[in-house]
Amino acid sequence: MGMIDFASIPNLIDDYGFTLNGEFNDKIMSIGLISLIGKVLLILSLFIKSELNKIIFEILGIVLLWISVYFLTSGNWSYNSVYEIAFWTSIPFIISSIFLTFFIIKKTVKIEN
Repeated sequence: MGMIDFASIPNLIDDYGFTLNGEFNDKIMSIGLISLIGKVLLILSLFIKSELNKIIFEILGIVLLWISVYFLTSGNWSYNSVYEIAFWTSIPFIISSIFLTFFIIKKTVKIEN
């Protein structure tokens, strides 16, 4: 997915356009851009000093990555098996991101107390 993230930038600027409708090939570059923004937000959260802003960036980054997984795996599974492959390969990410979200919430509760 990392290669598609960076490849999405020139394609969207030149002639591709942003779309989340259509077949897998039509929306892959737009999904890559959403994924890239989520990853950038997570990386930026590492360098932010304010705890509140750090938590906001972390949650927004994870939500954008979940949105990209949703659009990556939502499609007609009986028509095209690429959606099914994308779903099964995204399961480790989904599990690890749930754990990360749990730890962020746990850290937030600890800060408030």
